[in-house]
Amino acid sequence: MKRLINKIAIVTGASRAKGIGTEICRELAREGADIFFTHWSNYDRLMDYCNEDDFNWSKHLIEEIRSLGVRCESMELDLSQPDASRKLLDTVQTKLGSPSILVNNATHSVDVDFRSIDADMLDAHYNVNV
Repeated sequence: MKRLINKIAIVTGASRAKGIGTEICRELAREGADIFFTHWSNYDRLMDYCNEDDFNWSKHLIEEIRSLGVRCESMELDLSQPDASRKLLDTVQTKLGSPSILVNNATHSVDVDFRSIDADMLDAHYNVNV
C-alpha cells in the first residue's frame, strides 16, 4: 500500500546518482508521493566525489521518478541565497501544488581546519544546513 498518495515532497540536494537525496526521492516516490527536488551544480563541481555524469543527473532522476507513476519536477537552486526558500516554495506551488513533506538533505561543507575557517564559510554553512 502506498502511504503517501496525494502528498507532495520537497527534497533538497538530490544532485548525484549515488547520493542520499536521490535515494530519498526514490523511496518517497515508491510510497506514492509526488517529488520536487533541488540540485546545485556550481557547488557539486567543487566536490571531489562528483563526476561528470552527476552534472546531468537531474534529467535522469525526473524520468525515473515519473516512471514510478508520480509527478516529478526539479530546479537548480543555490540554497545559500536569502530568497531561495521563497523561490523554492513558489515554484513547487506553481508546478505541483502545496507541499506536505520537506526533507532538508542539501548541505554545504568545506574541508578546512579551525585555523582556516572564516565568517563567510560559516555563513554559507549555516544558510544551507540550518
